Amino acid sequence: MKSHIQACYDKLLSILSSKENRLTLIIILSGLLLRLVLMPITLHHDLVSTLWRSTLLNYDIIERSYGSAELIISKYLLFLKPFLPNLPKDLAFGSYNSLTIGPDSMPFLQFLGGREMFRYIFLVKLPFLLVDFALLWVIIKYFSKNKWTVIFWAVNPFIIYSTFMWGRFEIFPVFFATLALAMTMKQRPVLAVIFLYIAIMLRMPFIIYLPVIIIANSKNWKQAIWLSLIGLVPYLLSSQFVPQLFQKTPVIMTPNNFTPYLFTAKIGDGFNAISLFFIAEALIVFFAIKEKIKNQLTFKKVVFYLSLTVFSFYTFSFFNPQYIGWITPIIFLLIYIEKRIFFLAIAAFLPLFLFYDLYFKCNATLCLLQPLSPTFFNSIFSISSQWPYTLPSDIYASFFRTIFVILLIYIVLIIRNKAYENNPE
Repeated sequence: MKSHIQACYDKLLSILSSKENRLTLIIILSGLLLRLVLMPITLHHDLVSTLWRSTLLNYDIIERSYGSAELIISKYLLFLKPFLPNLPKDLAFGSYNSLTIGPDSMPFLQFLGGREMFRYIFLVKLPFLLVDFALLWVIIKYFSKNKWTVIFWAVNPFIIYSTFMWGRFEIFPVFFATLALAMTMKQRPVLAVIFLYIAIMLRMPFIIYLPVIIIANSKNWKQAIWLSLIGLVPYLLSSQFVPQLFQKTPVIMTPNNFTPYLFTAKIGDGFNAISLFFIAEALIVFFAIKEKIKNQLTFKKVVFYLSLTVFSFYTFSFFNPQYIGWITPIIFLLIYIEKRIFFLAIAAFLPLFLFYDLYFKCNATLCLLQPLSPTFFNSIFSISSQWPYTLPSDIYASFFRTIFVILLIYIVLIIRNKAYENNPE
């Protein structure tokens, strides 16, 4: 045992002997410190909604959970019950009938005024940090040949914002989707599809990754069908049987309906409406299959088609601010192939954040800091309201989202050139 510890110690010293490795470690620790600082002082009322429904579920007041991830959180909170003694009181338990907590609702305002608020927020977000560390392990194990992937984990604005500030469990499906992409890279098709279906179980929109992943991991149509069926196993088990293991009485799973988001950008109206995202997805799948038939679908091309798919979603569809975390798995792969994308991905977050401020107002930006001072941050309508407008705010919002989309297009062009550099056809 002593020799094993000594070997680990010697390996650690050898790693730290490199100036480059020491710098990377400092960046990782800085990213960890940033997460630890933000965890207790930032909050969106969505997290309080999760706390509210989980409390009702744990006290057998309701038999409903908004998806598998929220069910997991509710059981985690049940485990933490001794450390959250005043949670029902701080949520105005018994005086509110809705399952959703709004920014002006009594439970949210009472929670912000609670003496133990910071401790509660930190403890609820703690599983997110643990899963994020597991994600770091995946990045180091499979993608660390390019050190910029590890650095991106440390400063990733999409996860820091959606998970550690907003307080949503986007990191759960992101972890499994990243594992699925790593398994695709390592040519382990069964594990790739199973991990992706777990991500889909946790957040249904990750299904947009599925067509290209199935095509990339299949040698023929029979294997594609077989992989699809294999992947369905964990999804069906989780949706049908796992909730029953967690609850004495049957739990009604109420998944969020994301389908309308995929149809928001459309040509025409009513009977003649056509979804732009599904047009893009159909073309992507067609060309990916064409490359596969020709035996020309390299891993870089898989990443190219996946980036087209994910970026089409963010270009053509409506998405709530916290959903931007879903972009993380493909960004890791893109940076692994081309380090320049690290800087473009970081740059893309700034216009996106300003767009959020203009479109969703304070609740998506400065008001996330309400735990520090609810009165002060509620008095600031938004960042954008502080500058003198010469044009309506929706024009500025359109401008910043357009910049975000232009940066996504530029990233796609870069990875397209990398994917076809030896095969211009």
